[in-house]
Amino acid sequence: MSSIEWMGRYRHLVGALVQHSNTFSHSGSKMELTPGCSLSSQEWQTLEYLIEFENADLNMAAISRGLGLATSSLSKYLNTLCKMKLVERYRLAGNRKSIIPKPTALGHEVYRAGVENIIGRNFQEFFADLYVLTDDQLEQVACALERFNLRMRRHEEPELIPVKEEE
Repeated sequence: MSSIEWMGRYRHLVGALVQHSNTFSHSGSKMELTPGCSLSSQEWQTLEYLIEFENADLNMAAISRGLGLATSSLSKYLNTLCKMKLVERYRLAGNRKSIIPKPTALGHEVYRAGVENIIGRNFQEFFADLYVLTDDQLEQVACALERFNLRMRRHEEPELIPVKEEE
């Protein structure tokens, strides 16, 4: 068995996942969504996530888990979005540490413009390629990717070992 035969019939899928991951992780270019407003892919995804879960009052830890980002990276993207007035930071009364970012009206406006001008068109072709799959098949693929992402994150996190109380 050659060194890559372990992937079997999934080799093309694994290659496409690797290429997709590298394309997004190393694309430093920003998309101009509206005149004077450009965002990186990660900043866009952060804004999109905040819009999707706007009513959930998610804190930074929950958002970073949901996006699969390090908290430090999320902080960097949120700083940019706040400077651009696309997001505002809030906190729950009585909890000074838990920051809850929310999209602003301008954030919603920029998001709608981005979908209409750029993002929607790119995804239309991708969705057209997947049209032959049933809703159940799409759900299976999405769930498989989510489980895969969880397994990959477990390998990145150090194992916690309980501390035994000294007697």
